Amino acid sequence: MLAASGVLQDDPEEPPEKHVDDDWLIRWRMAAGQVSLEELQDLWGQVLAGEIKSPGTFLLRTWEFLKQMSTARVNR
Repeated sequence: MLAASGVLQDDPEEPPEKHVDDDWLIRWRMAAGQVSLEELQDLWGQVLAGEIKSPGTFLLRTWEFLKQMSTARVNR
């Protein structure tokens, strides 16, 4: 979440009126919580920041890609 915080803190745009879907946020937290590599944590944080800035941007397909990338990276 620190990566998301940094991205959002430097963003001069006003926050959107629409909020991130609660289910999306719960699923994000579960998936991102399984990542231990800092570079992948940053990537998940950027996804969260993007979703906060523009709710509905990141679909579940994006998650599956990130999960596979995370798994492949950890299993190296």
